[in-house]
Amino acid sequence: MDLVSFTSDLAKLKCALALYPWDSDQPLLTLSKANMISVVNKCIEGNVNYIQLEEWANIIECREDIVFESDYLEQLIFDLANP
Repeated sequence: MDLVSFTSDLAKLKCALALYPWDSDQPLLTLSKANMISVVNKCIEGNVNYIQLEEWANIIECREDIVFESDYLEQLIFDLANP
């Protein structure tokens, strides 16, 4: 849950993700509109910089075990990860 909410340091998130395989048959997390709004607000407020936002989006984009609440969110993650 820390990953989709971006409530932890990226290095810690990456270490935690290393415990899970990349190609999961079952989704482990769902990225919701509320998650995305929260993360974007962190960036607007200056708590997360644009490089961190891009790296966060890259981590999410690469995972097969994260599903998106909507196609729009999936496209937004793609756009943030690939500026």
